[in-house]
Amino acid sequence: MTNRLKARTRSWTGLSCAAALVGGLWAGTGPVSSAHAASRGVSEGLKAADEEVRGLEGRMNRLAREYGQRRGLIGADEAVRRYEDGVYTYLIEDYERAALSFYTLVESEALTTEALHQDSQWYLAECLFQLENWNTALAAYDEIIQTGDRHPYLSEAVRRSLEIYGILRNNDRFYSIYRTYVLSGRVPASDGVKYTVAKSFYRQGEWGRAKAMFTELPAKSRWFAQARYFNGTILAAEGAFEAALSEFRRVDAVKGADARLRDLVQLAIGRIHYELGNYREAVESYQRVPSSSPYFADQLYEITWTYIKQQQWQEAIDSVEIFTVAFPDHPYTVRMRLVEGHLHRKSEQFERALATYERVVDEYGPVREKLSDLEGDRHSPTSFFDRLVKDESLEVDGVVLPDYAVELLVQNDGLRRAVAVRQQLDVQADTLDNSESVISDVGSVLGSSKEQVGTFARGRAGLQRVRDDSLALRIRLLEVEFDHLESGASAAVRSTVGQKRVELDVLVRQAQQAQGEAAVRSNRYQAYADQVATVQSEAGRVSMMANEVTAELSALERQFKDKAGSLTPDARELVDAEIIALRQRLDAT
Repeated sequence: MTNRLKARTRSWTGLSCAAALVGGLWAGTGPVSSAHAASRGVSEGLKAADEEVRGLEGRMNRLAREYGQRRGLIGADEAVRRYEDGVYTYLIEDYERAALSFYTLVESEALTTEALHQDSQWYLAECLFQLENWNTALAAYDEIIQTGDRHPYLSEAVRRSLEIYGILRNNDRFYSIYRTYVLSGRVPASDGVKYTVAKSFYRQGEWGRAKAMFTELPAKSRWFAQARYFNGTILAAEGAFEAALSEFRRVDAVKGADARLRDLVQLAIGRIHYELGNYREAVESYQRVPSSSPYFADQLYEITWTYIKQQQWQEAIDSVEIFTVAFPDHPYTVRMRLVEGHLHRKSEQFERALATYERVVDEYGPVREKLSDLEGDRHSPTSFFDRLVKDESLEVDGVVLPDYAVELLVQNDGLRRAVAVRQQLDVQADTLDNSESVISDVGSVLGSSKEQVGTFARGRAGLQRVRDDSLALRIRLLEVEFDHLESGASAAVRSTVGQKRVELDVLVRQAQQAQGEAAVRSNRYQAYADQVATVQSEAGRVSMMANEVTAELSALERQFKDKAGSLTPDARELVDAEIIALRQRLDAT
């Protein structure tokens, strides 16, 4: 059909040239002004027609790309549009929506351009990383790694994999990737790779190796500030406070550093000065952390103790009052209220000290009593554990425990791990329920016999619109020809042309009616297309959730085997049964 359009273009171009020639002959036989006006009108009409021909040819080419280069239900142009939408949602940090877009593109292989397909693989992996879906992210990065050297994101995929294995404390896989790709030289040891490896060494407690690699990064590296911050942290933990202070000052001097990193550096400098007894310098550093910082609570807490060390009681009291007002449910608040009473006593404000102590007793006494009752009740712990798992408010005899009390209760590592394991199991059970429901909905839609949910019917409607517009263009060309014939013809010719115009008007009305019907069909097929996009999105969500559940369940099984010794026999039996049930449901799905 594209070739036929090209043939029509050539014929219309020839007609335009013929019209120009006719206009020139007319200029030599008739009145100059009339002939010139007629010729100009015909030329302008043919020029407009030529532009419309080019537009029609462009539309035909797009239809050819959309339906001639097609994999499944997503055409080439549609795939590019979805790719651009995915990039936008990624840039605005809507990682879940972006992940679904890129997952659909990667799994369907709809992008016919290899570079865009490879970009989609990378964006998908990065979205999963930002969502902290570690195991599914690893699977996405592994897809890139398995492609080999021809994938442009190989080195970044290796770097991210090393980072995730460091986070998961999976030392075996970490060293396997490290030896296979970094030590072998297959992936260049870039600054990003060095930083990631060094940070993983830090997490593993290999501080010597971590410091050596952090120090290798040059001052111009984008990872320099973060690397030096970790170096300072290691030195401080080793008791080398002066050397640590030097490192933190070096980070503080870096221009354009991340705001959160700057706040952490100021806290670190304040802590070093506190340890060295430089309390005034510590206060100055702490005060550089703004109230908008996520670390403002730490700033207030630590600066209070700095004031206390200098016996600046009123300044310490002011800081405590700000803390208790700004963070009433913080785990530090109980201690800060007691400190406030001690400070009033130190400053000889005994009535205020007594009032503060009485308020602490009135506020926290009932909580302490209920926790004691909870400890002695054999049935409450089960209910307490279930509520922790569901993240619900905890009540004991109608008294709701405040958040700080709950936080103190789950500080026990064994209890925290048990709650985390149970929460993961519950999340995966909910995910499987949702997956089964969505699979049923998607199956019913895909089972529809309506032209594959209207996808190719919409394409035929688009082709019909091109044909209708082509017919309209032919009509306009006829009108141009009629104008040309009437401009200098005899009365008999003009009469015949008038009759032909009447016949043409009838044809135009019929064409308009046909175009109206085509528009109705186009709207219906657009609705079908919207259903296709919804189905594909839901199918992608189901598939991604299933992959995530599979990966998380396997990781959970490994964690359970590693940490089963820290759980009670009843808890082990419960978790084991939950895992088996989830595995059976997942296999059935």
